[in-house]
Amino acid sequence: MAFPTEFALATARRAGVLSGIGRLSAGATRILAYHGVIEGPCEGVNYDAFHVPLDRFEAQMRHLARSCHVLPLEEIPGRGRPGGRPRVALTFDDGYANNHALAAPILDRLGFPATFFITTGFLDGSCRPWWFALRRHLLAHPEVGFPPGAPPPQDRSPSGRLAAWERALRRTTETHRVYLMDRMGVTPEPPDDHDRFMAWDDVRALARAGHEIGAHTVAHPSLSREDADRRRRELAEPRDRIRRETGGDATALAYPYGSAAHVSDMVRRDAEAAGYTLAVTTVEGLVGRGADPLSLPRLNVTGRHHGARFEALVSGARLLRR
Repeated sequence: MAFPTEFALATARRAGVLSGIGRLSAGATRILAYHGVIEGPCEGVNYDAFHVPLDRFEAQMRHLARSCHVLPLEEIPGRGRPGGRPRVALTFDDGYANNHALAAPILDRLGFPATFFITTGFLDGSCRPWWFALRRHLLAHPEVGFPPGAPPPQDRSPSGRLAAWERALRRTTETHRVYLMDRMGVTPEPPDDHDRFMAWDDVRALARAGHEIGAHTVAHPSLSREDADRRRRELAEPRDRIRRETGGDATALAYPYGSAAHVSDMVRRDAEAAGYTLAVTTVEGLVGRGADPLSLPRLNVTGRHHGARFEALVSGARLLRR
């Protein structure tokens, strides 16, 4: 079933359908997955809108303040009760500088706690998010087609081409991806507002403000594609680094990429062995009682979720299409 149109969503919103669905599913917790907040548009390297425009992020937070209970991630899962206000936990992946500069002041003004999952290598400068370099290269070279050997894409638009290359390069090891991008001629470029990362002073400020600092590996690889030694390093080193930098114990983890293809049972067991007590995926869903704390679903928020569309996401109405 196709996702409802804007008109249908607006009609359901006016009729109180979205809020009613939210009350019925209030026994489950919503974990919202954000990445960045930016003052620019959803285009170019931000084609997927994972960096939410600031005005839309503010509107989203105002809706949560009116309609939901925002609680720390550690207090889930399964704390709600049917008929009450939906319970929401906020998470941010990767460690972008705009998390501290733009998102945190709004969260703090509203008294909202959040969990910031830090990719420690991005903060240290030992590695960079490869997808932004890839996007800039492909945008500058429209003659590059779709990835060879990949299934025929349904979306043949320019953004569909970018998405197809990213999907292809996620499915390999970090070493092989670096090799493939080098052969394509992808070169690092100076960071812009999309791929600047926090300094550790920013992370410490978030922790002092009461936010949780969680781990998102060192270099953001697909853990299910790496060997056992690499997986263990990627899981253990961020916990140690966050402890040294903040004095706090990082017990929460966000799996890189987070879909079922990237989070195998083996990866889950390794996360547990590394001492994590809670881990989140990007598998879409609500968190009910009895949920596996090391494989929690989230609702992925982008800049395209605004107005009735964001309310439908938070209510759980989006999941009814299944």
